[in-house]
Formats: sequence, structure tokens, C-alpha cells
Amino acid sequence: MKKILRILCKDPSEEELLVFLKSLNLEIIANYPSIKGERSIEIVLKEEYVEEVVYYLKKHFGPARLKVFTQETHIDFGKINTDINLERYKILVNAHKTTTPFKRKSLTAIDGAVRDGLSNISYYYAMIILSSIVAGAGLIGNSPAVIIGSMVIAPLLGPNVALAFSISVGDVNLFKESIKHFLFGVLIALSLGIVQGLVIQFPENTHELLSRTNIGFLDLLLAFCSGIAGVLSLVIGANSTLVGVMIAVALMPPLVSFGILLGRGDGVLALSAFLLFLANVIVINLAGILTFRLEEVEPRQYFHQQVTRKQAKMLIRIWLIALAFISVIIFLKK
Repeated sequence: MKKILRILCKDPSEEELLVFLKSLNLEIIANYPSIKGERSIEIVLKEEYVEEVVYYLKKHFGPARLKVFTQETHIDFGKINTDINLERYKILVNAHKTTTPFKRKSLTAIDGAVRDGLSNISYYYAMIILSSIVAGAGLIGNSPAVIIGSMVIAPLLGPNVALAFSISVGDVNLFKESIKHFLFGVLIALSLGIVQGLVIQFPENTHELLSRTNIGFLDLLLAFCSGIAGVLSLVIGANSTLVGVMIAVALMPPLVSFGILLGRGDGVLALSAFLLFLANVIVINLAGILTFRLEEVEPRQYFHQQVTRKQAKMLIRIWLIALAFISVIIFLKK
């Protein structure tokens, strides 16, 4: 995969930038004046080189002098050279040697994939509504097959992975956006569960409904594996459909069960379903942050790394305390 890098720079920086690009043996495909006294320079290079080149440009020139935009391209540029001067490139990466378990995509590509997962909001909410209705029908009708169907269409992978990613790279705006969409999705699913519990009359709680009120080690293990799988599917570019089902297994049925039981006025069982849902959310995000850390997904500048690590540690402590509190409540209930 090749990327087009569009670089907007102030005129005094143009000559210095061109020298740098030529030192990497990169050919310029466009160079024209832009607005506000800027120059727009475009180059093409292979995806595996993007992260280090972008990082160097931002670090060396700074945001006041230069802005970098990336875009995927499938255009055949013919004789345009898209390789790089490897000797010069090694100088850029010398201070950042990755030792990750899996060969991941560039940080720029991961960031783009995360944001793509949050881009189609109308589709996200539509799928939340549909999956909540289907999950409620399966839980009330005691049908595992219908519940599985609701998991297939539940779009819960995007916000959870985005939340873990935003914490890992210290992106406050992305953190707020992912929290907002996740909480709105939870509110929609909960509301629909309550409505189903109020409207649909059934004599007793079904086995499928009651099974979402018991929390155990295997439930948390499933959530932990789901969080790891969700992040890995993103960072290596694998198919995320089945991984999304895994995360939906851990979240959607307990959440809708919580709503249905609230609608039926069964507060004790509803609390148990909510605790299972909350514990799974915490474990999924802890697993996601851990996986991003193992894949060395973090801010590239040292100062931002230190700040982000402190913030991540604080959030992890809060989640661990909440998880311990939930465990104590569950133990006392038993």
C-alpha cells in the first residue's frame, strides 16, 4: 500500500524541507503555492515508511511551520520512485526500534482506522437499535441462535477500541468522542431493553436471561480475550467482523438483560446483569490498553509519552479499583 503525503509548509521552510525529502530519495509529485503564504508539497511513499517520516517532519519543523496530511492511493505512478534511501531512513528510526510481538501498521494508519470506526455515526446507532431489539427477543424467547444474531450486527468494537487507543496516545478529543458514542449507544440499548421488559409479558425469567446475571472468571476471561483480539485486528489490519462479535458477546446481552429486568421491576437481578456488563467494559479496555502498549502504540515525543503514561496509569488504577469493588459486591451477594 502506498500513501500520498501532502505537506503544507511556510515559505521559509520550503528549501529546508526539499533538501530533507531529496536526502531520502523521495520524488516530489506536486509543488504549488497554497493559501496564507504556504506551499503545498506532495510525495508518494510506501506505507511502512510513513510513520517515521511524518514523526520526523512534525518533530523537526513543528506545527507552526508545517502540517502533514496522509491519504491512501492505488494510483499507478509509473516511473515515480516510491522507495526510500534506506541508509538515511535508518538514521530516523535509530532512536525508535520496535520490538513488538506482531508487525503492526504505522501509527498514522492505525489512527485513521480508529477514526473510520467512529465516522458513520448514523449506521452505528441504527445497528445499536436493531441489535438491542434482536437481543431482547432472544433473551425473552430463550433462543441462543437469536442472541447470536444480535451479536453479529452489534457495532460495539469501534468505540471500545477507540477508547483504548485514545488513552494510549493521549488524544483527549478522541477520548471524549469515543466515550460520548459509547454512552449514547449504551443508553439506547438500555432504554430499548426497559421498553421490552415493560411491554412484553412472560411468566418467568428465561435461562438465557438469568445466565446474564451470573458473573465468573470465564466471563472476564472472554472479555479480556475480546479486548486483545479487537486491538490486534486493528493494528495488523485483519478482518474485524468476528472480533466485533466477540466484544458484542461480552457486552450486548448483559446490557439488554439489565434493561429487561429493570422493566420487569426485578432490581436485584438487574443489578447483577449491570455488574457483569460494567466488569466486561473495564476488562475489555484494560486488555486493549495493554495490547496497544505491547505494540508500542504511544505518542512519539518523549514529553507526551510521559504525560500519557501517567494519565493511563491513573485510569488503569481507577478501573482496577472499580473492578475490585464489583468483585467484592459479587462475592457478598453469593
